[in-house]
Amino acid sequence: NFRTWISATGDDANGCEATAPCRTFNQALSVTLVGGEVNCLGPAPRDAQAGLTITGTVIIDCHGTFAGILTDSSAQNAIVVNAPGAVVTLRGVNLSGYKGGAIFDPSSNGILIQAAAVVNIEDCVIENFAQSGISVVTSGNTILNIRNATIRNAANGISFAPTAGAVNGSIDRTMIAKMSGNGITTNGGSVFFTVTGSVIANAAG
Repeated sequence: NFRTWISATGDDANGCEATAPCRTFNQALSVTLVGGEVNCLGPAPRDAQAGLTITGTVIIDCHGTFAGILTDSSAQNAIVVNAPGAVVTLRGVNLSGYKGGAIFDPSSNGILIQAAAVVNIEDCVIENFAQSGISVVTSGNTILNIRNATIRNAANGISFAPTAGAVNGSIDRTMIAKMSGNGITTNGGSVFFTVTGSVIANAAG
């Protein structure tokens, strides 16, 4: 399918159509064509579920539905982007690594970007991860655009540690708060960003 749907009342045995939505992002993505779109239908679930790995061009758009991923005990990262050459857009998705009074995995990240041509993160809330809200560990040129996002309660808000190539992009109207470490941190590689209209608070730097 080029366009698939999930819903709090969906079932992963369905075909992920608007009239028969699935329940989880993993199932919807598995039946979505490369270049397609995953949408959320009405109030969408924040079930505890395994982390999502994205390997190709896709849009995940749940704007206005309060949809998200609450990682289960098996998931180190809520979303892993390992999609060389792809354009990945995450819009209106809430990610949390917190459940039952504790952060599950001490090495967890909200979004781990391993490879992509472009990653767009828009209108997302990323919270309660032991390491970084967004961790970039690419080995090729990557563009990362973050707009109108909230990242809170992690060691670092955004961590850049590319092993090769350059990471370029923009951070616009984004709040990074309640970090035990840094709001934005770099560790090697070439990182060039424009930051506008954004706030970093309650962080070391």
